[in-house]
Amino acid sequence: MDRSYSPPVAQLLELGEEKVRQHPWPDYLALGLTREHAPELVRLLTDPAVQDYREGSAKGFWPPIHAWRALGQLQAEEALQPLVKLLQDTADYDDWRISELPQVLGMIGPAAISPALRMAAREDLDEYTRYSAMNVLTQVATRWPDARDQCVEVLTAFLRNWRDQEPEFNAAVIAELVDMNATEAAPLMNAAFEADAVDISMNGDWEDVQVELGLLPERITPRPNYFPFRLSTPSAHRAEPPPRRVRSGQKTKDRRKQVKAARKRNRRK
Repeated sequence: MDRSYSPPVAQLLELGEEKVRQHPWPDYLALGLTREHAPELVRLLTDPAVQDYREGSAKGFWPPIHAWRALGQLQAEEALQPLVKLLQDTADYDDWRISELPQVLGMIGPAAISPALRMAAREDLDEYTRYSAMNVLTQVATRWPDARDQCVEVLTAFLRNWRDQEPEFNAAVIAELVDMNATEAAPLMNAAFEADAVDISMNGDWEDVQVELGLLPERITPRPNYFPFRLSTPSAHRAEPPPRRVRSGQKTKDRRKQVKAARKRNRRK
């Protein structure tokens, strides 16, 4: 056990993979963690000593995951900026961050809206990091109903610029609005779809979105082929599972798979 951490925090070094994979997440507050431990938990996220410990241990890289979950359960607003920075760090990208950090930031509460907005608006960031930032808004809206309208308005403001954005980005915005059941944004979604400004491989076409929003009981027309391009070699078309860790410089399509898979996991929770 690392003696540089107080006993409640040091316990996270020993929990390992089994507890990481537990659903629902363990109750980290039952270990005695309180808001006074938030600075230590933040330090644990990127502590080089913990990195060395992890590399020499069968427990892998699990301690920071336990730490950010604990910060979410503590609703530790003081951890917002470190967590946002961690989400933006693509030098050592992995799907645990994509899947869990939006949830953690959402657990912290409406104070996460402004950092998420700024991150989503940064065109210099990896687009899939921006997608994760938008998912933070959905997580806040889900956990904090009083903040739902604000989150919807933030995403609707992005969608108003659909003419100047890539179809993939518009689709990502619509995906979050659909998850929030934002029927008030339906006319704007319709306009983007009618202008062929939405990548339909993410959410389907406008009919699919209407069905998911409850605006149509079922499709009116046959479902189109969302993947019309066929490769000459069947084996070349087979998608490989994304790696658990994605290094910078790797193809961005792997990150897209990770983001979409993470969104599906989040929607089931």
